[in-house]
Amino acid sequence: LTQGNVITIADKLVTGNPIGLTVEGPQVITSGYGAKTDNSAPGIYFKMDKPKTHGLTLTAGELKAVTNSFNQGISSASQLLALTGSGKSNTAENGYYLSGNITISSTWSISSAEIHLDLNGYQIKRSGTGSVISIASGSSLHIYDGRGGGKITGGNGVQYGAGIHNSGTFNLYDGEISGNTSTVDGGGVYNKGTFNLHDGTITKNESPHGAGIYNCAGATINLYDGIICD
Repeated sequence: LTQGNVITIADKLVTGNPIGLTVEGPQVITSGYGAKTDNSAPGIYFKMDKPKTHGLTLTAGELKAVTNSFNQGISSASQLLALTGSGKSNTAENGYYLSGNITISSTWSISSAEIHLDLNGYQIKRSGTGSVISIASGSSLHIYDGRGGGKITGGNGVQYGAGIHNSGTFNLYDGEISGNTSTVDGGGVYNKGTFNLHDGTITKNESPHGAGIYNCAGATINLYDGIICD
């Protein structure tokens, strides 16, 4: 499969069933929505159109379907802000999804946790001043947007990382980070840890340095796909 070519699977995917593709050589395809190869085979990747429904996993060199249910709905700011840490962990097969737009008046701070969240076409908006989301060292946040149109927006009045302040691991698979303004570095994303941009859009953020993304010395950023623009 060369860059730019697409394999379309027309039949229904069933969890655990092979999809008729066998991968030879190094097992470089990661699991889940937006599964991509590593740098040993640049430009070759698999992406599922509906992460709430299906993903891919590589088992013994064979690609298989996996159901991503995102079966825990989040409908209020209090529910979202409660997903902070204390070892809280989930997977894309048992993740969270927004069931409506949410406005938060304080930063959603994630510590000692791994969270998978599908924006599901809705937005997380910050009111007042502060970052929208902060990810502590040792924590992970994975953002998806199965319906499209989802946003992380409204962060302002902070020096670093108005949209996302990341000291852990942040994976953006889809969705938009826009309308965030910091006073020093990183209007959209301020990265002190590991940031993987698999897809999605970072746009219309403001900062004196790194309006879209500011990557600190020693931090890791991997740009696989997606859009970063004014």
